[in-house]
Amino acid sequence: QLISSHNNNNLSSDEPEIKVVYNAFRSVIAYETINVPVYTDKQLQFSPKLATYEYEYYVLEAYSQFQFTSQVFKALVEGHAAEMSAKRMAMENASKNSDAIVLN
Repeated sequence: QLISSHNNNNLSSDEPEIKVVYNAFRSVIAYETINVPVYTDKQLQFSPKLATYEYEYYVLEAYSQFQFTSQVFKALVEGHAAEMSAKRMAMENASKNSDAIVLN
């Protein structure tokens, strides 16, 4: 519902800023929590640096939707990589423990 509300610009002004928070895979033993803000086309429209460019409003709308969808997809991919790494480490540790038990 949040994605469709964001894409349809049905977010009211009293709603908090949208942020995508996820675990990013850094190494086999390290993960990093990433907090990425997602801006609506209305927020982008009033960005001070954007005033130097000529643009059509529909471009901002399309970019806003693309940015939001891309951030959600990136969070899913990074989360899956972190999960697979954790599972791999757990299985590796379990194998080492079982080898130690069998040898003793």
